Amino acid sequence: DPRNDESSPKAKQAQARARREQQERLEDALEESQKWQARKSPEKAKKEIRVSTSDPQARRQINDVLRTRATSHWVELLNQHDIANDAVQNAEQVLADSQAAALNRFASVCLQGQTPALVPRLPLEFSAVSPPSLGPPPRLGEHGVAILKEAGYTEEEIDKLIGCGACALA
Repeated sequence: DPRNDESSPKAKQAQARARREQQERLEDALEESQKWQARKSPEKAKKEIRVSTSDPQARRQINDVLRTRATSHWVELLNQHDIANDAVQNAEQVLADSQAAALNRFASVCLQGQTPALVPRLPLEFSAVSPPSLGPPPRLGEHGVAILKEAGYTEEEIDKLIGCGACALA
């Protein structure tokens, strides 16, 4: 279907229009920054921002501005201007993220002798049915003999590796 072809002239025009609209929203958001307005007149700032998307020096200037306020300030400001964004999160924040929970991105796995742990699910879905949760990871050495056999070691060689401590069994 030519309407869905991303290389068609209409698709390229739509992509370019979307990029321009996103750029304009970013310009408006950054213009609101007190730091940016203090450094430049709004007209000059807007001109520099417009040129800046591929200019490393201008990107550094924008990053300097972004460092002046808390992440929460920028998330709120960018959201007000309908600019797709999200704060970079550490592992603890990712595990507590409401969007990750809503998308059911983590599974609880029972570990032997430990409290259950959250592990990431596959990020892809190929059907309406989610794949089953993976079980706990293997214990250290649990599959060692099978792996060594698959790699071509003989029973005698495996026994020697175990005997000298080069390979441990679960």
